[in-house]
Amino acid sequence: MLSCRGGKFYRPGGKALDAQNIETGGDVYLDEGFRAEGKVVLNSARVSRKLSLKGGVFADEFDLQHTEALRLVDDMDSWPAQGKLFLEGFKYEEIAYNSPVRWKDRRKWLERQKGFVPGSYDQLSKVYRARGDVRSARKILIAKYERQIKSTEFAPWEWGPVKISATLRWYLSPVLFLRRLLGFVVGYGHEPWRAIWFLIGLVFFAWIMFTHAAAGQQVVPVEEPHNLESLEREMGNRALQADECNAGRKYPCFHGFVYAVDTAVPLVDLRQQSYWIPIEWHQWVMWGVTVAGWLLVSAVAIGLTLLFRE
Repeated sequence: MLSCRGGKFYRPGGKALDAQNIETGGDVYLDEGFRAEGKVVLNSARVSRKLSLKGGVFADEFDLQHTEALRLVDDMDSWPAQGKLFLEGFKYEEIAYNSPVRWKDRRKWLERQKGFVPGSYDQLSKVYRARGDVRSARKILIAKYERQIKSTEFAPWEWGPVKISATLRWYLSPVLFLRRLLGFVVGYGHEPWRAIWFLIGLVFFAWIMFTHAAAGQQVVPVEEPHNLESLEREMGNRALQADECNAGRKYPCFHGFVYAVDTAVPLVDLRQQSYWIPIEWHQWVMWGVTVAGWLLVSAVAIGLTLLFRE
């Protein structure tokens, strides 16, 4: 056991406490009034039981890289300032229930690291899954991808008189745009059901637009391969109208909702688009809905692929 409970260690600019590579058969206490003005190094330490940091103050860097502990006990006040926490390779099996355990709090803890360390997010996700908190595990993995995108750096680009700053390249990057879009739509594959709500919203939007188009006689029958002239003669030279079902069983009636589903959901054929088509600017709406539907389904497929790959 190593107990520095209530201890004061002062060495600004140097190592206030160096416990690198220590191995204990019990707990490590850097808590309840512990204060370090200088670096605290527990790099590659092996703590058989509890690593208690609750109530401690770490004013400078705190190095937990490649440290192993059974249980982590801490609080938000014990977390070092931004950029002074090092967690790469830090392994722990559980977080004490009297410590911050909400995923939003732990995300802030991970964000205090200097730079992007993907393994620290994976480790926390693993701990959440072990305790049965699958939702928090997913949220932390989503936070990992968000941090990765934020940490991506570009060099300034110049071509003759044209100059593009690193910040502008970050915003204009098509790769990062697609990643952000994937995160928004399916949570980087960890919440693919988000796309279902977007698809439902797309269907309702299309339903309203196509119903409005039919009421304004902006939805007309498809001429080929249907013999519309012969059908209209049989109906007494009455034109087919999308807003009224006047052909009986000889020509399918137009249904706004069914047409919306047929347009927005790929690989679904409800035989509405085979018989009716919007005209003028409503045709652009149809094309947009079709493309958006394919993008949503593709995002789900990509997201599921990423999820299974992990």
